[in-house]
Amino acid sequence: MRIAPPQALKSYLQKRRHHALLNLVRIPSSGTVLDLSCGKGEILHKIGVTQPSLKLSGIDIDAGVIEQAKVLNPNATFSVGDASKLPFESKAVNLVISSMSVHHYRNLETIFSEVARILTEDGSFYVMDVAPRYRLTLRFWNFWGCSEAYHFERYYRRSDLEVLLEKRGLSIKEETRIDRFPRICVYRISLAQ
Repeated sequence: MRIAPPQALKSYLQKRRHHALLNLVRIPSSGTVLDLSCGKGEILHKIGVTQPSLKLSGIDIDAGVIEQAKVLNPNATFSVGDASKLPFESKAVNLVISSMSVHHYRNLETIFSEVARILTEDGSFYVMDVAPRYRLTLRFWNFWGCSEAYHFERYYRRSDLEVLLEKRGLSIKEETRIDRFPRICVYRISLAQ
């Protein structure tokens, strides 16, 4: 049995983490931004306020939250779907963001391949997620899981992510820890040079 935190606490932590993520993201002055598993579109909304000339896009498997995202971001484009088939031309996206969703993907290798395909040569991919440092904490998080019933659960250490990314031509350039418990990190990832 998984214990869900109260909604007010979840909301507070999400806002705090989004703020920390956006303080780290290098937002381009022009081009396309994609939020993988965008939820209600809060991150895209904040980016759009600071850079209104950007083309904003989001994708999520939950049609209900996509409808909410469309209301919050009327000038953005949203898709209901799986992040393993991204609706973009190759080398078309300047910034890809994944906030607290990597541990929900069954087919992470395919998603990383898609990100490598759509990312521009100078583009960045930011991943924020629970990042266990030790095998014991990795086992704990993989056992404990997430309170969202419809999600697959698998957490990754940095070394595990690096192996998956490198096979797809991507590499971690920077890591910033933003929370201690659970240990949450933001990784800045780009095409391997």
